[in-house]
Amino acid sequence: MFLRDNGDTLLKMKDTVVWIFLHLPKSGGTTFNAHLYKHLKWDEEIVHLGNWGRKYRRRHNRKSFYLRNTEERKKIKVLVGHHTFYGIHRWIPWKEPRYITFLREPASRLVSAYNFQFSKMDRKPPENFDSFLQQRKNPMCSFYYWRRNLYAHFLNEALSFFDVGHRCIEANIFGKAKDVLDKCWYIGITEKLDQDLAFLFDTIGVPTDWKNYRVTGDKKSSISELRDDAENDIPKKLKVNNEIRKKVNISSPLDVELYRYGLKLRGELQGDI
Repeated sequence: MFLRDNGDTLLKMKDTVVWIFLHLPKSGGTTFNAHLYKHLKWDEEIVHLGNWGRKYRRRHNRKSFYLRNTEERKKIKVLVGHHTFYGIHRWIPWKEPRYITFLREPASRLVSAYNFQFSKMDRKPPENFDSFLQQRKNPMCSFYYWRRNLYAHFLNEALSFFDVGHRCIEANIFGKAKDVLDKCWYIGITEKLDQDLAFLFDTIGVPTDWKNYRVTGDKKSSISELRDDAENDIPKKLKVNNEIRKKVNISSPLDVELYRYGLKLRGELQGDI
């Protein structure tokens, strides 16, 4: 399925490429991060820009990514975490940037977010999924609180974080989100995780025998073996059904279209690589 360079070329490229993962919530990113955590030097070859990485650096008195010198940044092979953004490669200008992301069918992603958010004992879910879906984002809260069109908003922020000139009104969010997907070297699909992770891990240069982490309803998939501050296991309170999918399609039409667009790009990228 995938065309690739010969072995010598690929080995040389591994040291000249920096992989930048735009981590869309509840789309398979934890599995990607956790596997690399096990096979690359944490906070040296792989740097997490988010709560996981920030807590690690605080505990071990390590520098922020932005305060590292040239030699330290040259060691970085992969940037991950929810706080990556398009343009961060300018801090590592001597390497070829390859942006990657994962998309997930919107109804499945929202149900996963629902189960995740209320997996902690101190978080009580709304009376029903409809109430959850109608909640608006609180600007003081995490982006997990985006119920409607999260992909569109998240990708727009990934573009506008570095250049505020890209920040746009609601009517233009879809186009800007598509721009980010167009800039990605590869777009994975959570529903094709087996195929996409095997390809990406092989290309990055780590073993491909990965384990799926944070699977709802599966205690064995907890990340507690990797993090001492890991969240509780995630019980499966809700499952996707046709009624939920119909509601999500109506409430998040931009995300539905972005998911379809991502599927199209994924097919095109597979032919180009």
